Amino acid sequence: MISISRSGVWPEGVFAGASSGVLLALSFPPYPTRFLLLIALVPIFWYYLLVFPRVSAMSADIPGYSSGRLWLKSGTAVGFSFGITFFLMLLFWIANLIPASSVHHPFVLIPGLVLLVVYLSCYPVIFTVSLSYLTGRFGSVALVFSPALWALTELARSRGELGFSWGIVSASLVPYPVAIQGLSIYGPFGLSMVFVTVNLLVA
Repeated sequence: MISISRSGVWPEGVFAGASSGVLLALSFPPYPTRFLLLIALVPIFWYYLLVFPRVSAMSADIPGYSSGRLWLKSGTAVGFSFGITFFLMLLFWIANLIPASSVHHPFVLIPGLVLLVVYLSCYPVIFTVSLSYLTGRFGSVALVFSPALWALTELARSRGELGFSWGIVSASLVPYPVAIQGLSIYGPFGLSMVFVTVNLLVA
């Protein structure tokens, strides 16, 4: 189990997730690098195309090491590293409100920001754990479901009392009306599926 952890579940999974988190965050304002949206998820897809199959094969040779445990560990490593990196970079401006805020206890804003980031990171974890399960069961071909899975997690994150729609992929293209002409047909989550598909094809 130690060899598995050192061979892709934690180091490479965390690196892949954090890399995608940085790239996707740089696709949003105030950064002028919106084009990174086309490759932001490529590190995660590379992980599932190149690293995850190797780790799965290693786990199969270890008696008593369940596949479900591997899927959960790998998905959590990739998803949380992605979510924490992405949402911290996306929401850093909340900390800048502290000096100008009129709240009586401004020190609660930092813990509040941390809790918000951790909560929002649970949705990418759902995405990556699902990818781990599907890829572990059906092989790399299961990545074709990733655009739909991504859109579903964005939809879930945007709904309900705790809904938070800022940070969905299609929102980064708001300054470019030509790029979002199809929103009236397939909606923002459909556009997210399009760009996740592009990332998958690039990978």
